[in-house]
Amino acid sequence: MSVEEFPLYVPMGEDRLCAVLAAPEGEMHDLGVVLLTGGNYTRVHRNRMWVRVARALAERGFPSIRVDYHGVGDSTGRARFDMEIPFDSDALAAADFLQRATGVTRLVMLATCFGGRNAVVAAAKHPDAVAATVFPMPVLVPRDRGPLPLRSRVRRWLKGRTLGRKLLRRPSIRRIRTRAHAHRDQPAMIVSPKLKEALKAFLPRGTVRFVYGELSDSLVEIRHCLDEVLPRLAEAERRNVRLDVVEGADLHRFQSLEEQDIVVDRAVGSVLDTFRSLEARAPHPAGRPA
Repeated sequence: MSVEEFPLYVPMGEDRLCAVLAAPEGEMHDLGVVLLTGGNYTRVHRNRMWVRVARALAERGFPSIRVDYHGVGDSTGRARFDMEIPFDSDALAAADFLQRATGVTRLVMLATCFGGRNAVVAAAKHPDAVAATVFPMPVLVPRDRGPLPLRSRVRRWLKGRTLGRKLLRRPSIRRIRTRAHAHRDQPAMIVSPKLKEALKAFLPRGTVRFVYGELSDSLVEIRHCLDEVLPRLAEAERRNVRLDVVEGADLHRFQSLEEQDIVVDRAVGSVLDTFRSLEARAPHPAGRPA
């Protein structure tokens, strides 16, 4: 199927978000996708990952929109990045525009890193969001929002270096850190309360898929997050959460072409899985005129 792409600006208050809408030229499925990046990438993502995903989806009948956050790339405004202040307004503006332009009534949020926080919060707020797929994202925040304790600053320093990351991955070191954490009355970092609230708000009506690399440092963090959230949900809501772990991969910064291919394949596959699940659960018009 041929693909059409339209560069455009999405209005968001006083700002204008630069975006590209990709759509099939032929029959279109009633499921649109909002592609969100981390804070340091523009709408194309690293090595044009989101361009590849958007075109692959359009070839299969799914429209999408990829967008620059306000103050990033070709969008207007000024951006201030804080993990506890997500850019969900950007995601919601893009989602609404996609719906107006294509007529889709169901939406999937697909995001990496900082965009994952935006995706989950936006999905919880948008009544037509049915799923969110998130690649490695920050989960932990400082407990008191003040200066980080020395142990956390040392850990951050180590994570920023290749040898430090290897050291932190050693099983013996992980066991020591786990035992120390268990005996600590006040942990320096906690799972984001806003993230937990958004998950609990969305999971009763939508699905969330977390795609993490086996070697990603943040895999431990998302598991910790789910350990806190899932016991407080009903059984049906717990089934709406899926954690996919990619063996032998990191997927945190998409350093290799191989890992970028994994992200593209898993992103497209997650949308196809969502669509099949929706169609099997509640038959919906299979297509609509483009």
